[in-house]
Amino acid sequence: MNRLRSPESYPIAFLVFLLLLGALAGAWGFSRHAALTAIVPTPTSAVTVSATPAVAASATPSPQTTPAAALAADGLRVFAVGAIPADHRFVLVGDAGDERLLLLDLAGRRVIEAAHFEGSGAFAKDRQVEITSRASGELFVILLRADGPDARVYLIHPVTGDVRALTIPKSEQPRLSPDGASLAVARDTDDDAVRGLWLVNVADGAMRRVVASVAGTKAPRPLQWSADGRWLAVLSGAETFETRVALIYPARGSLETLGPGTGARWRGADVLFWSARAPGGVSAFDTTVRQARLAYPAEPGVTVDRAEPRPGSTDIATLERGATATATQIILHGTQRAAALVSADASNVIALWWAADGARLYVWSNDNGTTTVADAISKSTAVTFCLRQRVAPPCS
Repeated sequence: MNRLRSPESYPIAFLVFLLLLGALAGAWGFSRHAALTAIVPTPTSAVTVSATPAVAASATPSPQTTPAAALAADGLRVFAVGAIPADHRFVLVGDAGDERLLLLDLAGRRVIEAAHFEGSGAFAKDRQVEITSRASGELFVILLRADGPDARVYLIHPVTGDVRALTIPKSEQPRLSPDGASLAVARDTDDDAVRGLWLVNVADGAMRRVVASVAGTKAPRPLQWSADGRWLAVLSGAETFETRVALIYPARGSLETLGPGTGARWRGADVLFWSARAPGGVSAFDTTVRQARLAYPAEPGVTVDRAEPRPGSTDIATLERGATATATQIILHGTQRAAALVSADASNVIALWWAADGARLYVWSNDNGTTTVADAISKSTAVTFCLRQRVAPPCS
């Protein structure tokens, strides 16, 4: 969920994140007449729209009932996509009030539209849209917020097009737990009693604060859950240039700082972390022995912008910037091999990720609004699509 670069922002006007993870986003004035509906293969199929019942006021914020009229005003259309391909990726593209959620079938070389905002509705000024999902793709979450006090959470099942919506207090940086039961979010307000990292129960929308923020600091930003859902890597100190990667154990509500960093990825019991703000390699913290080590050194002056562990291997792919070079490069590191150059010029890369079997390294690049996902190992193109206005090229 996530944003597209770490701290996950690429120089593309709308794209969030990234991200993966993240990367990954004005006043947006489009049609306000689109209803929340589903386009499915058979005319008898319909989207499921439900709102969590109102909960009595308590010390912790509770989700509000979301009237059907309010959902319709958001202008979201959800499309059933059928079976989720094993080799897939969901991406968010488009302009403000015209965002599209696309399913990339990378092995099948197809791009399928899964959802589309056809207007800004009640979320216009300072609009932000963020996404997160289960690895299987069976549950997808869109978090929509603007300058108001509330945020909308859409729980989408892409296979059938079913969608459920919750209205929660304004939150950001969503990360869905591996079991799909909880949504970690950051809440930043002027109220010390509210600011911090929260968990949203996706079944009923109930929220509880896991970690409170120190007075005067921003809430920890969720980065990635461990595969077993016991730990959550977060970014703390987001209001400074000295951001740190930390671990939260939600069952205890404790926060443990690992060191300076801007991004993190899990590999088994290890959490890999790095900093895009200072030269250096990739560190690893072993949660079993509670120790950190330098896992992959970098050349002098090199800064790691992103690191992606290769499934079933000790390899990682890094997006790196040299001390003097203007181009960003993709490097493949391994404990059993010397570092290898994968791409000499990755300056237009939005995101990169490995296929589930580790055989392909997908690189998503932008070229004047036409965007391509290619396998950096075989140098073959998987899919090409548009960043805005439409799905299939020509994009201008």
